[in-house]
Amino acid sequence: MIDPYKKITTDTECLKKRCLCTPVIVGPTGPQGPIGPAGPATISVGTTVTGDPGESASVTNSGTDTNAILDFVIPQGQKGNDGIGDTIFVRSTTTGEAGTEAKVIDNKVNNTHVLDFVIPKGPIGPAGPTLFRSAYLVTFNADKSDTGVPVEPEARLPISRLELDVSNLLELDEKEGLIKFNVAGYYRIFFTVSAYPSVNDVEFDPTKDIVSIGFKETNTDNVYLGVGQWVYNAEPVELSACGIIAVVDTAVTYELSNLGKYKIFLQTPDLTNLSSKSYFSNSLVTLVIDYLGKQGA
Repeated sequence: MIDPYKKITTDTECLKKRCLCTPVIVGPTGPQGPIGPAGPATISVGTTVTGDPGESASVTNSGTDTNAILDFVIPQGQKGNDGIGDTIFVRSTTTGEAGTEAKVIDNKVNNTHVLDFVIPKGPIGPAGPTLFRSAYLVTFNADKSDTGVPVEPEARLPISRLELDVSNLLELDEKEGLIKFNVAGYYRIFFTVSAYPSVNDVEFDPTKDIVSIGFKETNTDNVYLGVGQWVYNAEPVELSACGIIAVVDTAVTYELSNLGKYKIFLQTPDLTNLSSKSYFSNSLVTLVIDYLGKQGA
């Protein structure tokens, strides 16, 4: 009987020598193997925990073989090196033009930020209220005579005090009785004077028994406001006038002047005969000047 395994071996060796090839023996398909064990039905993630640095990462099934619940342990990384901190220094803050953008310029040098700020102006606001500017001038009654303070024809009335002028509206030469305005523009002038004319005859004379006062430019006949009144029995009367003047040249001086042709006397009741002790109670001359502004201003 021929040994089949020996024959196969002999044939194989023969094929190798003759055709330099190795025969492959193909047998019939074998029977199906047994069914393997069933895998898990579900897989879900349970917890994720941070472990300590250097610890190994791990995954643990806290569920069952068929319903796996995976719990992860992920170790914390090693501590990094300390970073390099920057410093901030504000160098300048300047004002930009209205309507421009605000900006910050960072001039960084190494780890230092040198900041320059540019902050624009706000828009121009509405005009504010007009400042009310006034001056108050007065001549107190310091005369002790029975007749009063005499003022010759075309002479100036005394103005002794610039009582109030917080905005430096004008200057008063008390010795000469001259007023000079510091600001050009329009002014409202109001004055009161208590006076009487010198007595010329026993009978009333309408050509002589007159008191006339005017506010005018010095050494001219440019009278801007004035008042005149007949006086009977040589009794003092209070005269008042109000008007508006335009000051163009602030070098020009002004005065209150006796516009009559005869001497007049300034007189008011003596302060000792009044219940008030204020010198404003019996002023001989009062002058109030209000600044109205400039044309178009």
